Amino acid sequence: MATEAQIAANRLNAQRSTGPRTAEGKAVVAQNPVKHGLLAREGVLRGEDWEEFERHRETLMEQLNPAGALEVILAARIVDLTWRLRRAAQDQNETFGALYDRHTAGAPEPAGPAERGATLGRMILEDYSAGAVLERLLRYERRSRAVCCGT
Repeated sequence: MATEAQIAANRLNAQRSTGPRTAEGKAVVAQNPVKHGLLAREGVLRGEDWEEFERHRETLMEQLNPAGALEVILAARIVDLTWRLRRAAQDQNETFGALYDRHTAGAPEPAGPAERGATLGRMILEDYSAGAVLERLLRYERRSRAVCCGT
């Protein structure tokens, strides 16, 4: 239970913490929910190719050939979730590459599978002790797969 002094300090801090005040600061804070895009409300995020998404959508809708309102809704859901799964795979590859580069910076490229395995082991240990970025990305991907594919 908080003491009276802690409660008073919290109230004082809350009065100072009013959030961003400039338009630039508000724009930055507005992007907080969009860290990796897997839970974003929008299907196509800033920086993604809208035309590529449209080709993806058209291809899947043609293959699924929905008939009726319910099938159209389900097909649109499949399009959205497969796009997000694709994004998850790209995010994982980029994250893995960045971690790998950090661990091999200035060192010669690992010569064989054992050296690459040791580098991977160090990457995983660092990742888990520093926020488990890869694990979180995989968790979001699993959630999307479960919704999309029932696995």
